[in-house]
Amino acid sequence: MMRIKRWWQTEPAITQVLLGITVAVFLVEWLMGDGAMLILIH
Repeated sequence: MMRIKRWWQTEPAITQVLLGITVAVFLVEWLMGDGAMLILIH
């Protein structure tokens, strides 16, 4: 755990970018899936 914490502090920019991309992709996938479900229901 300490190694991860140290990495998090030394590479904040890369971590934030990767985290941002992951969250963005997840949100898009969820919204697309939710939209598709709503279209199929209606």
